[in-house]
Amino acid sequence: MKLRLTASIVAALACLLGLPAPQRCLAQTGVRDAIFQSALPLYADNSPAPLDPEITSTGAFPECTWQKVVYTGKTDRVPGLLFLPAGRSKPVACILLLHGLGGNKEQLIPLARFLASIGYASWAIDDVGSGERALPGHSFPSYSSLGDLTAGVTTETSTTIVDMRRGLDYLETRPEIDHRKFGLMGFSLGALLGGILGAVEPRLDAAILVSGGGDLGQILVGEAKTDVAFGKIYQSLLESADPNTLEQGLENIDPINFVGHISPRPLLMEHGRLDKIIPADTAEALFDAARQPKVIDWYPDAGHIPPPLELYPSISIFLDKYLPLPGR
Repeated sequence: MKLRLTASIVAALACLLGLPAPQRCLAQTGVRDAIFQSALPLYADNSPAPLDPEITSTGAFPECTWQKVVYTGKTDRVPGLLFLPAGRSKPVACILLLHGLGGNKEQLIPLARFLASIGYASWAIDDVGSGERALPGHSFPSYSSLGDLTAGVTTETSTTIVDMRRGLDYLETRPEIDHRKFGLMGFSLGALLGGILGAVEPRLDAAILVSGGGDLGQILVGEAKTDVAFGKIYQSLLESADPNTLEQGLENIDPINFVGHISPRPLLMEHGRLDKIIPADTAEALFDAARQPKVIDWYPDAGHIPPPLELYPSISIFLDKYLPLPGR
């Protein structure tokens, strides 16, 4: 049997060989960079289909106007919401928002309203299998084996990333948006996706990952054993799986293999110390794999996704520093 080396296996071998910590880190980084390079074709938008965008509905909040836009993604029509701050006189920076597992774009409306209140536009879509793109009954796909699961999740992830990139193509056609200033903000699953999107999409200038982690094999087996989130849905396949074997199957969608390539653009991570879904050690692993400039804020009393009112000050400071608005 041929053994494929993941970064975690390389680290273990390096420890057995007595290599000092800096050399172990270099060995891990080399493996992750190789995985990143080999995975890039998964996230390329090679579709010849035009976006064919259609604004299907509009509305307003005190802080912003909104438009529902449907456009052609990698495999189907993708619904998105565009929020434009009220009272703008010049094109503004836009933040791409990514929701969590089982969520939808509408759940991000409070965040979009906050961003509009401080002057930013924002954009959110439904991931593959979520919101308006969900399966009948809002169920999750059925998988008969671990191999089917890893293949299916890899396809869903890569498709969502390409759909976000095509959404960015659409945003570049909008005169209200400053096409030189795009950021992303992802929550939970959205933070895992954001770690990939920020690496493969050069048009993004800054990334914020809230409750995201790395080492997907460890995360998913842990979720299965504690009966939460994705691990609960596929518990029969995941609870007895070997994390390293699972990691090999998921290496092309594990943000730990991508996040280092967000640099030299800035990264902000926000995480609760008591998180039981994406445990703190997996967030630390993701942060360690990232490169400068990077900052992580810990919330000692928070679980999965710290309270928004606690997050907003850090987010505002980060955006003001790295995506400043006109006149600031």
